[in-house]
Amino acid sequence: TAPRKVARGREKDNLIIYLMLSGNATFSAAELSQLNKNAANLFYQSAGSLTSAMRKAVENINSVLLERNLATTGRGQYAFGLLVLAVIRENQCTLSLSGPTHAVWVSEGQSRHIHDAALSGKGLGSSQNIQTYLSQVELHTNDLLALCGRFPKDWEADLLGERPPASLDASYRKLTFTKGDLNAALIQPQS
Repeated sequence: TAPRKVARGREKDNLIIYLMLSGNATFSAAELSQLNKNAANLFYQSAGSLTSAMRKAVENINSVLLERNLATTGRGQYAFGLLVLAVIRENQCTLSLSGPTHAVWVSEGQSRHIHDAALSGKGLGSSQNIQTYLSQVELHTNDLLALCGRFPKDWEADLLGERPPASLDASYRKLTFTKGDLNAALIQPQS
């Protein structure tokens, strides 16, 4: 949720940061926490449009990863970031995908798999230039929103065929039986 002091226009924004790192460089839990905290602070202190504030947060994470990758090139270490920013304002959720990430929205009678590797780029930390794919969904109470870096194939039927959405606990149990990577966030809005 927004801190006490925010830039004008950010008061009602709730920011979700999903960051998955790939590569052989390690980050401590404290370093990851600080990276997320700095991006969130930059987002909430950025006046102007929502997409502009989101872009500043993405650029911040990219610059930290790029700087670290350039400093460790001689040792052959690198880390690339797969990032999804979700900003919820009332019932509108704006998503920014950086890298070949996925978001799945499941609502009463409909679902949507949000993913476009061509538009969202390779990920963060490899170049000064960033690519993001923006999308919006309308969230309602008990909808499901799943964010992940790698989309397990068996989730297709489990998530996209789910109408109406199951409870958060039931969906969580079903999705954890996957044979794929379980690095994901599962969100269910409540009124």
